[in-house]
Amino acid sequence: MPETFASPPTIPRRFTNVCGLGFWVQMANADFRQPSIVCFIHGITMRSFKSPIYRQLITKASATVFSILLLTIDTSLAFAQNRSTPTSSWSDRALDGVLQPYHDIDVATVETGILEKILVQPGDFVIAGQTLAILHSESIEAQVRVKKTEISRVGKINQVRAEFALQKAKLEKLTKLFADGKISNSELERSQAEMIISEGRLQAEEDLGVVMAADLDRYRKILADRTIVAPRDGIVTEVQKQVGEFVATNAPVILRLVDVSKLRATFSVQENELASIARGSALRIQLSTSQIVEGIVEYVPPVADPETGWFMISVVIENTDSKIIGSRCQRLP
Repeated sequence: MPETFASPPTIPRRFTNVCGLGFWVQMANADFRQPSIVCFIHGITMRSFKSPIYRQLITKASATVFSILLLTIDTSLAFAQNRSTPTSSWSDRALDGVLQPYHDIDVATVETGILEKILVQPGDFVIAGQTLAILHSESIEAQVRVKKTEISRVGKINQVRAEFALQKAKLEKLTKLFADGKISNSELERSQAEMIISEGRLQAEEDLGVVMAADLDRYRKILADRTIVAPRDGIVTEVQKQVGEFVATNAPVILRLVDVSKLRATFSVQENELASIARGSALRIQLSTSQIVEGIVEYVPPVADPETGWFMISVVIENTDSKIIGSRCQRLP
């Protein structure tokens, strides 16, 4: 005679749709909002109810166990829904902006060599064109002196010019004599050849003078580049090299300079907020010090960040008196 089992207790319909005992542990991180997940679990559950062993387990389980399991499922579903729903309340986004100097410059050199002098230190305010550091330049200065001497060789160029003037006058005189029949054609041709040679020497000397002048300018440029100057007004925040240290091509940065006369604030905004934000529009911004200032929208990206789905806008804040400090801020509605 086949073995009989007691009828299972009445089970809530919601439980029969999403309950799967051991399978629940594996599906803890699943997205229960997806219809495919719900249907899959429902299928497993309904097949399990046809098993006599499973019905016996349910018969012996207490109502308390079912209640606790239902509560766990409801809590997990609520958490999954809240986790996927972004919030945009201003209280949740307090101080979500990043405030930075408008210009943050790594001052470097295009030349290599030993650092001879550093004329500033962190905290110094400098103006554009002010000398910040100097590389050792003795050999370059010697080259400049040599090039100056070479280019100032007045005697040689004057000699070639005098020879050319003499050959030119001689040719003109022989040309008249040849017209009067007093000299032969060969004498005239010899004078013409000497004239061409003299003109070539003069042209070569003048070209050499141009090359020497360009070479002198090149060495002067190298010498000037070995003096590091401030590219703009700003404050020195960091000196990365020491006197006597070699500055190589792969590490040319000597110091860091920031200009805080203007600041840039960046904010993440949602797509539905872009309707009220346009390039050139004004925004109210609250600083970490609770001070409220006005900024001008500088940039609105045409596409959202692919990872977050948010738009990173850029806002410029005037700070001519350098009183605004801090690195966090909040965009006010």
